[in-house]
Amino acid sequence: MKTNNPVYSEEQSTFKVYLWCLSFLMPIKFSVYFLIVLSLIISFSELLIPKLIQQLVDKVFPSQEFSLLFTTLLIFTFLFIIKFSAETVSQILKIRIQEKAVSHIQENMIHKMLSLGLPFIENNPTGQLLPLFNTEVVAIQKLYRYYFPELIKSILFGIIAVILMINMSWLLTLVIVPCFLLYYTIGPYLDKQSSYSAKEYSNSEVTLGQKIYESISAIRDIKVSDTEDWNHSQLRSRIKENIKWSNKSFFFSFLRGSIRRFNYHLGAIALFIIGSYLIKHNQITIGEFVAFILIYFNTMWRLTRIITILTEQSILMHRAEKLYTFLKMSIYSKEMESQDNIPVLNGNISFQNVSFSYDEKVVFKNISFEIKKGDKVAIVGKSGCGKSTLLKLITRFYDPIIGDIMFDGKSFRSLVVKDIRSHIGFVFQEPFLFGTTIFENILFGKLNSTPEMVINAAKLAYIHDFILSLPDGYETFIGERGVKLSGGQKQRLALARVFLRNPSLIILDEPTSALDNITEHSIKKALDYHFRDKTIITVAHRLNTIRNCNNIIVLNQGEIVEQGTYDELYEKKGHFYNLTTEPTSLEGEYG
Repeated sequence: MKTNNPVYSEEQSTFKVYLWCLSFLMPIKFSVYFLIVLSLIISFSELLIPKLIQQLVDKVFPSQEFSLLFTTLLIFTFLFIIKFSAETVSQILKIRIQEKAVSHIQENMIHKMLSLGLPFIENNPTGQLLPLFNTEVVAIQKLYRYYFPELIKSILFGIIAVILMINMSWLLTLVIVPCFLLYYTIGPYLDKQSSYSAKEYSNSEVTLGQKIYESISAIRDIKVSDTEDWNHSQLRSRIKENIKWSNKSFFFSFLRGSIRRFNYHLGAIALFIIGSYLIKHNQITIGEFVAFILIYFNTMWRLTRIITILTEQSILMHRAEKLYTFLKMSIYSKEMESQDNIPVLNGNISFQNVSFSYDEKVVFKNISFEIKKGDKVAIVGKSGCGKSTLLKLITRFYDPIIGDIMFDGKSFRSLVVKDIRSHIGFVFQEPFLFGTTIFENILFGKLNSTPEMVINAAKLAYIHDFILSLPDGYETFIGERGVKLSGGQKQRLALARVFLRNPSLIILDEPTSALDNITEHSIKKALDYHFRDKTIITVAHRLNTIRNCNNIIVLNQGEIVEQGTYDELYEKKGHFYNLTTEPTSLEGEYG
């Protein structure tokens, strides 16, 4: 099985990524259409104001007709009101478009994350994934709130303005051409440098975010191992790299803008020279020249702004590419459509010639075994032999490369993943606890349970008395990932979830490794009694947790080398016997 990395992926076409970003505007396309209409209104209003100034200079002031002045000022006021109203509505609409589009992206990301599941999480550090949901999504907001609306507005303004300028004086309009040509002699180089710097800056932000996350998460280990200086050194190195690319990115961005402004100011000098000649020979009025100059500056700013927006959008697409790659990743374990009638699974499992590899490393080679309803099965073997992977295959975190896994005689390919998992209770060696109350953490096992059911589950997991000893009882907040609890208390809360869930298949991945012998013995009795008719699969090292299993499966180098009861395997003096006598295995490891 090969996994994909959403950050360091094969580059996508910038235009393809851009179209993908715009596709999130389709559900709100009428809002976008309305925004375009408002942009037209704003553009017309802005361009009519210079024409009114032309009217004042050429007719109103020379004739001193106050009635005409009053009319012109009324039109001015009317245009300003229209422009102000259109811009106000436009700003509100931009925010609405941004929020709708971004929320759509975030919903797709959450859905994708859940679809990719455990294989993806195991191969991509949390510190690398968090920027996708935070930094990159925030960055792409600029596309919907600023870049795309401004691009549309600038293009519409430029088209209308150029037509108007040609109508006023085609000779003066020609000045725009050499200004653009001059800008393009150095503009592409600056755009390229700015784009590259921005991309490296984006990557450095991801790296820095990952290091900060690791520094916070591992603060206990860093302090106890006295490696604060090493961690600070690593962090300073990431910060320096981030600052370096930040400075380069802003420098080239500033230089590009400065060249752009120099360009159209140089064009203005040419306009004054040519305009003076045209005014002298009565080919253009002073009012027309004033209006032309006002339109020219606004138009040149808009037209050169189009180039800048396109460049900055291209830079932004380097960040959006990570989201694009993430959302376009193929789902390794494909799920079927949900069914109306969820099949009842009794706990019969059959592996038929199953082979599985992980990152080109073979984990299982053609293994077969059968577990019947009510069996108590233990999976044992040396570290790295595939015990946990076997559990992940049963729970459909992974699918076999070759072979079939049968549930009550039905192939896993014909069953919905959610249906399989709805009948499974899984206790991990290191259970995850939410930063909320104890009650809600147990309730997580079965969300529609009553308070009485939650309390009963806690009693079965032998944690009820401990909970009552706390000042707030079941409403006690346990901190992020249950930081306020010991390892054994975390495991008992996880076991309480399983008792609450009451599934037909219970999978225990060393669930009592952090418990003392007395508590472990009590919980084992509760499991045996409460789940006496249920199938239980256990990965464990302690002998007293597997001694009474009716089937022990021994794994070695990707194969099942032995099966049987504890006494049968021990008497054979084979692989299992060696595991029980080695000081680093089973009883020796924990004994």
